[in-house]
Amino acid sequence: MQVEAFIARWSDREGGAERANTMMFLSELCDVIGVARPEPAGADTRFNDYVFERAVRPRESEGAPQPRRIDLYKRDCFILEAKQSRLPGREKALPEREAPPRRAGRATRNWDVMMQNARRQAEGYVFLLDPSHAAPPFLLVVDVGRVIELYADFTGTGRGYGQSPDRNGFRITLDMLREESVRRRLALVWTDPNALDPAREAARVTRGVAERLAVVSRHLEAEHPPAEVAQFLVRCIFTMFAEDVGLLPKDSFSRLLADCVETPEAFAPTVTELWRKMDAPRREDRFFTGFRAHLRHFNGNLFREASAFALPAAEIAELLAAARVRWTEVDPAIFDPFPFPPLEGRTVETLRATAEELDETRRRVLADNPDLTLTGLYNVLDAMRQGAGLSAKQADIRRRGLVLILQELHEAIDRATLQAYGWPAELGQEAVLERLVALNAARAREEAAGLVRWLRPDYQRPLLERGAGFREEAPAMVPPPPPALPPRPVFPADVIDQPLAVERLLAGSGRAMTPAEIAEAFAPGRRVGPRAARALQTLLRFGRIVDLGDGRMLAARGGSGAARAAP
Repeated sequence: MQVEAFIARWSDREGGAERANTMMFLSELCDVIGVARPEPAGADTRFNDYVFERAVRPRESEGAPQPRRIDLYKRDCFILEAKQSRLPGREKALPEREAPPRRAGRATRNWDVMMQNARRQAEGYVFLLDPSHAAPPFLLVVDVGRVIELYADFTGTGRGYGQSPDRNGFRITLDMLREESVRRRLALVWTDPNALDPAREAARVTRGVAERLAVVSRHLEAEHPPAEVAQFLVRCIFTMFAEDVGLLPKDSFSRLLADCVETPEAFAPTVTELWRKMDAPRREDRFFTGFRAHLRHFNGNLFREASAFALPAAEIAELLAAARVRWTEVDPAIFDPFPFPPLEGRTVETLRATAEELDETRRRVLADNPDLTLTGLYNVLDAMRQGAGLSAKQADIRRRGLVLILQELHEAIDRATLQAYGWPAELGQEAVLERLVALNAARAREEAAGLVRWLRPDYQRPLLERGAGFREEAPAMVPPPPPALPPRPVFPADVIDQPLAVERLLAGSGRAMTPAEIAEAFAPGRRVGPRAARALQTLLRFGRIVDLGDGRMLAARGGSGAARAAP
């Protein structure tokens, strides 16, 4: 069926005949997006992998004897729940007078409720599927003849369906089917839904960028020092990213590269001039004739005394192809010097699964509660960590925003990360930072000696490899990792034991300490702060410690011998 005929056939109907219209609408939609129509259903539901009215058995606890039915189901692809809203009928138009427009208001609110209920219904079906059927990547909620909404969960858990690809693009109206990209996206939902996984797309884009830059790198390293080639590529990458996020005029660098493919001899002088204009502090020195615009000032010395290498047309074309990708989809870790730990398969999977669950939980919360913001959620989470009391508004955000679940997921990621580094779970924030600084210095010495611990070997090695001088075997002079610190005592949960623990700490330290230092001396660190502060007030009241007046506390001379002998 042709797109225009389909849109004309289903547009502006009053609706209200959901069962009569759903199958016809979806069958014709399959024709429009170029996929096979659903198959006839059989008596044995085990083989009904792509059918209308797919039967699923309710849970025994629901006490519902009759099976429920999914409007359209395709195994390993989607569950579709269809509704058909009924627009209020118009007043009949009189001769020489147009019919009054329909009023929104209450009808719009009712429509939102209808679509939310349909989404919850589809989410419920996920857990009624046969045990051999995995949770599908997509849920589709359809208002027949008007709207298709897409929700995705690529974790395989069925617990994190969120707007796909985002809150701006998850809703497809009928007229949007004129766009080939929209029809192609729907076709993938039917045929290869995992191809729409953002993580897979980011990996594909990143791999493509790395391969193209590696071509340029190999060409230049035949004639130039590797360090200078690396600096040149970093400048190219930053310029591409600046163009993509709007720090340079739209498509300006891409057009410059396209022109240089035709005239390669212009590449080096033109790009050199561009970079030096980007580095100029004074605005009057930042007018670049190639863009016919004043540029922003890019400080930080990246473009200080920058110069571009001459390149042939083929290598400039590789840069042009890299510049045309969406750089917001490129995994920044391929250029990241952060001292990551060596990761094993199980640790990688644990971190990935937990991080994906965290991401999907946040997406779902924001989709279900448009008035909430990510900043607001984390302000409440921070207040909870500090032990502060919550206002009524904050308590509401905690409840609707699933902040307790977010806290649990973050703590799980923290534990897995510390385990990956081989560090004690009780390390405080300051101790973690100290170890990261020490590890970063050790990695710098390793790289100077020739060892590079690639974070993304498949991406980084062809892009940044420096030849035979860079090895994968650790040289003998690589220093051992920082020594493990003794574990910190866990701050007591009992309010009576808390002042005693603080007194023992002060007596054993033999020095004055601030409340922040006291909190960091216990596990789990600064989150102990509010409770430690209350313990300090109790000790002051009974004369067990002395306030020095500068924010530090000292154990009183009359403290118990047991307290002074405590380690």
